[in-house]
Amino acid sequence: MKDTFDALTFAGRLLGILVMTAGLVEVAAAMAAFEFWGQRRLRHAGVTVLIGISIVAVADIVFLVLQIQNRYLNPLLLLWGSLALWTVWAMRALTRQNIWATIPHPKGVALGVVVSAAIGATSIAYSQVYLPYSTPVRPDLSVSFGQPNLSTDGTYIRLPAHLEIRNESSVGVYVIGSLWTVAGEPDTFNPRGTEMNEYMDGLSQGSLGVYGHNRFGLVQLLSTAGVVVAPEEIPPGGKVMRDQLVDVPLKTGLSNIRVFAQLEVLRGDRYRPGRAHTETSWDPHSHRHIKDAPAWAARPGDEFIHHYFKIYRSSEILNLTHATDYASEWWILPHWRNGDGFEKDETDPQIATSITRDRGGNEPAFAPGEGKNAAIGLAAEAEQSVAQLVKEAKK
Repeated sequence: MKDTFDALTFAGRLLGILVMTAGLVEVAAAMAAFEFWGQRRLRHAGVTVLIGISIVAVADIVFLVLQIQNRYLNPLLLLWGSLALWTVWAMRALTRQNIWATIPHPKGVALGVVVSAAIGATSIAYSQVYLPYSTPVRPDLSVSFGQPNLSTDGTYIRLPAHLEIRNESSVGVYVIGSLWTVAGEPDTFNPRGTEMNEYMDGLSQGSLGVYGHNRFGLVQLLSTAGVVVAPEEIPPGGKVMRDQLVDVPLKTGLSNIRVFAQLEVLRGDRYRPGRAHTETSWDPHSHRHIKDAPAWAARPGDEFIHHYFKIYRSSEILNLTHATDYASEWWILPHWRNGDGFEKDETDPQIATSITRDRGGNEPAFAPGEGKNAAIGLAAEAEQSVAQLVKEAKK
């Protein structure tokens, strides 16, 4: 009944109508069973019972296959198995009652049952398999700097930072994790240049740039924020914009300013998030650290803000035959340790997300059967030198 009005796709709602119609047929079949094993005054009582049993058999097979395919073991498997045995018994009982002799056109009835089963299976495959994998999702994330302004005393620059998310696809998306930061980085000129072993170490560790005469210092955080409060929906053609005014101190050795944003979204035609819950790693009164994040997300002792919520699938049939999954968003605020790339007594915020069957988000991997199609990750970055910002601010 719920899928008829609330399924996430048209095909899902059509499937809901088919299921509701099948339910009405089952009610009629149950009433006809009393007539068929009684006085048999109604001509089509046997046909109605046969169709009802066939619907139960087809639905049972579909539910059983979906649940086994997704490795979801729960008491419902006993129900599907019991229904399978019951349909075999019911068919044998009808055969002993010479059911086919009471049907005017047995081949037509059999063909109708097969066609109905094919329509139901095709609708499920179309709405739950084909559409989610064939319809592209094209969210776009971009960041940029605006026109800087020099303070009256010349000690800092007020720099606008702009972020924009656009959903340019025909499918809505839900943001399940977001973070953007603005940071400054000092660098000095090294006349000696970079040695071979430094190139080797930098490139082998995945560095995106090893420079010949630059020596970069520790990152200084200037601003950080979440883009949206998860989960937030961005409809097809929709957009979200955020702006921050960041004060960039001068004469502190900063040479480059970088804005970085990260986003994780769910397809709106496959999932619908539930109500969000929040927990933190510290006591809200004393700010004392009381809990660690999972080892895959953060180091022991690092602070975190954890948002998590239940994920509902696109139809009640899938909710019934799949295990419950939870989406988790972790904002990690690491404490400084020797060797970290940021200043002591500061932090370098990070984000980590997961979709698991664990409410606490302790597992990093997606749930079985979801894979990379479950969530889409986006990142954007912009960088500008302080010297260029000063030049533009003086225009």
